[in-house]
Amino acid sequence: MTWKVHKIVDTIENFGSAEKYLVFDSDFERFIKGQYPKHKFLETNPHDLVKKYNLKGIVFGNYVTQEERFHFIFKIKHQLETLALISGTSNIGKGKLIVAFGAEGKAQSAAHYNPTKQLINLNRGRLGSYKNVLQGENSFLHEYGHFIDFLTGRSNGGIPVNFASEYRDNMQGKPSDITKNFSKVAQKLFEETEYVERLKKETNWKYLSSPTEMFARLYESALTHFVMKNYKSKRDFFGDEKYKGKYYLSDKKIVDKGLERDIIKITKLIPRYQ
Repeated sequence: MTWKVHKIVDTIENFGSAEKYLVFDSDFERFIKGQYPKHKFLETNPHDLVKKYNLKGIVFGNYVTQEERFHFIFKIKHQLETLALISGTSNIGKGKLIVAFGAEGKAQSAAHYNPTKQLINLNRGRLGSYKNVLQGENSFLHEYGHFIDFLTGRSNGGIPVNFASEYRDNMQGKPSDITKNFSKVAQKLFEETEYVERLKKETNWKYLSSPTEMFARLYESALTHFVMKNYKSKRDFFGDEKYKGKYYLSDKKIVDKGLERDIIKITKLIPRYQ
């Protein structure tokens, strides 16, 4: 019996001029048959994800293969689903967020958030075999942390910063209660002097110790740790090895300092973000 699947293309305008030339690899087809139940992949559709999670769109780089697109969509589907379960809403994208894969990559970066375009781009990484995890996919939570941080800061028009995590009590303006949640978390991180001093030893320490970056790293690591404990069926879709590195607080400290609780609270407030 011939196995047929639909072709995955951009959900908004056709960003990839080479898309019509992309084809399935026979090795990939054999891999999918052996690795996942066929019906799960047949249900993987970017248009459905855009509608269900109120994204503005999903786009791909010119030469992102169909194999990579299936991996990406299949994994992002489960990450969005988990965010929806924790937050209590499927309105994850607020009708503004574009999720891109291999479309606007930056050198030496697994992913990035573009606040002007409201776009999260996840880089392709290096795929040695189909069983490897594509590098950029594990950075989705980090970049989503930037997205809600920016949404909160910009919607709070009375403060002089774009990201809520940048706000401090000595600044002008009247912060909203939601802004205060982000600011409180960033302040807690700066009080971890051993952690901050460790970051200062790095050549790019100013970037690493900025409020927005410290918040986003905490957001991805705390939320991933929470998923590993409470959503066992979703573990395969969240990589946690990277969070044992020097740029991250330990899981124990995140829990002991109440930071995991703070991040879950921020996530549960997603329905209120504009």
